Amino acid sequence: MADDALEASFRPTGQSKTETRCYRYVINCTGPECNYHKLTDPLIERLRARKLILADLLRLGLEVSPSGILNNGCGVTEQIFTLGSALKGRLLETTAVPELRVQAEVLAQTILADFAASSLPASADELEPDPAFAYEI
Repeated sequence: MADDALEASFRPTGQSKTETRCYRYVINCTGPECNYHKLTDPLIERLRARKLILADLLRLGLEVSPSGILNNGCGVTEQIFTLGSALKGRLLETTAVPELRVQAEVLAQTILADFAASSLPASADELEPDPAFAYEI
């Protein structure tokens, strides 16, 4: 085995025997880390500390509603949304462009419905910040 090689053991699909091979390169095609207990990004740590996000039970992503609204364990976090890999715990297959397009459309419809149901002005220029819905992150 070369010094720069990586030895990997795996069981091919449909096989009972484990194989071990040496590889010079390994490409992670499973997506970015989605175990939000492991992430040390300051934004993620702050959201966790403020209990605005909650990892899903399988630690594959975040607790979310079907439309991508984050659930912090006490209910939905009305103004924090996500899509893509953070939805792995709910959808599993969620990183390819076709799935992302559907998620973006559902999320856009959810946000538009919230605006339509509220008394908020249609123009972003007319919006005044409401401290009741603001989060210090």
